[in-house]
Amino acid sequence: MQLFIATGICIYFSAQENIHLPDLNSIDKILHFGAYFIYGLSLQVFFVALFHKKKISNKKYILLTIIVGFLFAISDEIHQYFVPGRTADVLDVLVDWAGISLSLFFIGIIKKFKII
Repeated sequence: MQLFIATGICIYFSAQENIHLPDLNSIDKILHFGAYFIYGLSLQVFFVALFHKKKISNKKYILLTIIVGFLFAISDEIHQYFVPGRTADVLDVLVDWAGISLSLFFIGIIKKFKII
């Protein structure tokens, strides 16, 4: 459920026309990073729930999260291209990918130290 909420939130903000952010250095990139960090966590929870009865390797789990997250980031930028006052930016996709990657690292650390 949280994956659908995270996806909906990303799509909602992506569809907003002429967003005026405070003139802080890289606030847009920070927002992208944070949103996709949360999206990456949501993807991981979704895949754990989806494959809870099947044993999939950690590599497949990571690969699925990266592929689905990266494709969503690309589709989000394509969507923004068609929203008045918005642009598509390759750097945003890279920052999104970094947020997803950090979410994988974060969950990996938690698993390694058996925090959850």
